[in-house]
Amino acid sequence: MPSVQLERLRPQINAITSQYENSDLFINSLIALLKSYAGEIDQSSSQISPYSIIPRMNIPQVVINQLEISLKHLAQIFPDQTKIIAKNLWGLDYFETKKIAIFLISNLPKQENNYYFNKIEEWVDADIEQPIIMGIFENTNKITDISRDPQWLRLIETWLGSNIERIQKIGLVALTNHIRLDSNKNLPAIFRLVEPLLSHPHIAINNDLLNLVGSLIIASQPETAAFLIHLSAIYPKPELSSFIRKCLPLFDPYFSSEIKRKLTIL
Repeated sequence: MPSVQLERLRPQINAITSQYENSDLFINSLIALLKSYAGEIDQSSSQISPYSIIPRMNIPQVVINQLEISLKHLAQIFPDQTKIIAKNLWGLDYFETKKIAIFLISNLPKQENNYYFNKIEEWVDADIEQPIIMGIFENTNKITDISRDPQWLRLIETWLGSNIERIQKIGLVALTNHIRLDSNKNLPAIFRLVEPLLSHPHIAINNDLLNLVGSLIIASQPETAAFLIHLSAIYPKPELSSFIRKCLPLFDPYFSSEIKRKLTIL
C-alpha cells in the first residue's frame, strides 16, 4: 500500500474536486486517485461479512478522511450535481465508492432530506453488505437533521414490517442505535413500532430483539418492564414468555422479579 503524504494528497484532492461540476470527469479522477492509494484489492467475503462479496480497495483511512473534508461542502453547494455523482458512485462495485455515495447524500442540504431517505430505502435490500449498512447508520447518527427527522423512524418502521428477516434485522439494529443516541426518546412510539415483532419473536432475530430490549432498558427500566408485562398479557404465547425470560438478566433485581412474578401469575 502506498504511503500517504498529506502535502501531496491535498493538492491531488483539490485537483479532482475542481472537476466536481463535470460528473463523469470527477468520478474518473476520483477512481484514479483511490486506485493510486489502494492496497491489494480484497475480493473475498471472509474479510468483510457473511453477506458480502463486494471488493475493497483497502484505501488508507487518512485518504478517505481528507476526501470527506473536501466533499462535505461541495455536497451542500452543488446538491443536484451531488445526486448524480452519488448515484453513479453507488453503481460501482467497490466498498469505498458506495461509502462515499452514502456520505455525499447524507451531507446534502437539509431541504433534501426527502431525497436522502428515498435513496436509502432504494439502496437497502436483502443483499446489501453489512459494512455498507453500518456506514449508513454511522452517517445518519452523525447528522442530527437526519437522525431526528420523523422520516428516519418511518423508514425504520418499513424495515421492521418487511417479510424478509434480513431487512427486519436491519430495522432492529437501526432502531437500537436510534434509541441509544436519541436524547429525546418517545418510548411509547418505539414500543408501537416493535410490538409486532416482539409479540411473535422469531429465533432468527432473537439476538437483535435482545439488543433492542437492552437499549430500551437503558432508556427506562420501568417503562420497558411495563411494556413486556403488557405484551405477555395480550399475547399469552409460550415463545413470547420464553423470550421475556431471556430478557430478565438485563433488568436490575427488582424489575426482574416483578416481571417474573407477573409471568407466573399469567
